[in-house]
Amino acid sequence: MESVTNAWVTLSSSRIAVTTGQRQVDSAQAAFAGTSCEELNGLRSTIETLNAEEELQSAQLQLVQSRYNVYVSHAALLAATGELSAQQIADNITVYDPEANFKHVRYLGFTPLQLVAAGVDRIGSAPPRGKFSPDLAGGNVPRPENPGQLAPAPGQAFMNRPLTPITKSELKLPNGKTGRCPLNDLRNR
Repeated sequence: MESVTNAWVTLSSSRIAVTTGQRQVDSAQAAFAGTSCEELNGLRSTIETLNAEEELQSAQLQLVQSRYNVYVSHAALLAATGELSAQQIADNITVYDPEANFKHVRYLGFTPLQLVAAGVDRIGSAPPRGKFSPDLAGGNVPRPENPGQLAPAPGQAFMNRPLTPITKSELKLPNGKTGRCPLNDLRNR
């Protein structure tokens, strides 16, 4: 129950981190575009532009890490509840059946004397499995009283939204349009 609770809280916080991370990237992108334009006009120094670029890159890396954390924490929650399977991770996976494989290889390499000895061994041995105690069967396991609400999942388009390259940062103009710095930038960024 502790692992399920931890996975639940981690998934919820990871989902929130993606949303806030995207907002942080958007604001850092606008700040970098403005700072670089101001630097071209002589209002900012190069170090200020480099700092804005570093903040944008840091925000982008943090967003990618948050997206990764959502997938990992979702898989951890499924694993903690016992619902994780190979088909949920990737399509067209052949599931390994250990029971069928055991039946196939069970008597490979046995000699006739080993089969007779195994039969004699079973006569005096105890049954392989008794009844499960209530503790092992989950009878005395406490149930959570109030698990809390899970944060809403960011949409698939939101999770897969590509990051804008730093050199393609655009300004948001007062008229609602976006554009690059109006001056001709002869330097390569």
